Amino acid sequence: MNVAESWTFEHPDRFTCGSIGEPGRRTFYLQIRNASEIVTLKAEKEQVRVLGQYLAQVAEQLGPVDPDRDVVGLVEPIETLFVVGDVGVATDVDAGEVVVVLEELPEWPLDEEFDDADDLDDVVGFADEDAESTGRSVTITVPIAQAAAFSEVAAELLQSGRPPCRLCGAPINPEGHACPRWN
Repeated sequence: MNVAESWTFEHPDRFTCGSIGEPGRRTFYLQIRNASEIVTLKAEKEQVRVLGQYLAQVAEQLGPVDPDRDVVGLVEPIETLFVVGDVGVATDVDAGEVVVVLEELPEWPLDEEFDDADDLDDVVGFADEDAESTGRSVTITVPIAQAAAFSEVAAELLQSGRPPCRLCGAPINPEGHACPRWN
């Protein structure tokens, strides 16, 4: 039986997001630091976007907040603890805090080969118990001001990516863009 590892950060020194690489080829990270302990998690761009937007909504609903911005950015070298799968968020309005739970993405077995699409029908919807999960998670409790700062950093990070095509909305790569609307 696997014993799940977990890390808990109550009011860490920093909770931020960042990326490494050129727009279109970036890898996104979430990073938590408390004193000398740094935990870095690899995340999908959409996870960063949705978490940032949600935290912005929470901060907005709880009234005027002066974001507690961290100007350092990601601390390098990046040593990823795990890849983020599920993300959960809870709000403690009375305490003025947000709790973010980041769970590890399970590793799915890739030992089967598929000759055609009919073979895929046999595995679509297979149960979660088929995934090999270590059950690792990180729980972060931050004040609303720190959550608001995370949302600002996430918005700036995502705006610094590739510009969208005005016709189809797809990102325009440095080498060009084949817009399906121009056909």
